Amino acid sequence: MVTKFRIADSNDSEIVVDMVVNLLTELRGALVEKEAYIQASKKLLSENKQYTVFLAYTSSFEYLGFISVFESSSIRTFGEYGVIQELFVYPEYRSIQIGRGLLSMVKNFAIDKGWERLEVGAPNSEKWGRSVAFYLREGFSEVGPRLKLSI
Repeated sequence: MVTKFRIADSNDSEIVVDMVVNLLTELRGALVEKEAYIQASKKLLSENKQYTVFLAYTSSFEYLGFISVFESSSIRTFGEYGVIQELFVYPEYRSIQIGRGLLSMVKNFAIDKGWERLEVGAPNSEKWGRSVAFYLREGFSEVGPRLKLSI
């Protein structure tokens, strides 16, 4: 199987949302409703130049996974840097380098943008140890937990 990669645009909203729903369903252990995410996907993919999605697919346009990255900035990083927001590969395509290929696309994108740093909030390592191990193998280092406040 030949894997291809490309940047998604607003025409890919439903493809991306299908994968986001699969990701969230897997993380939460409960089915997630798709419709709520379609408008957000269309808006982010068409209007937000800081948010970029890379798709992995076959030559017959079977989608295998995606990764999204957001450009952020701070004084502590001396300017702009990237934050990986989502990474998902369909279970049947895991462990065949699809995730590594998607991450490689983001690393090259970061170099092109002049970023010197990428960050990612990984899921709980007790339950999602393979995900954390993947990032560690790819050169990331643990810097502490990420916390959130829902408003």
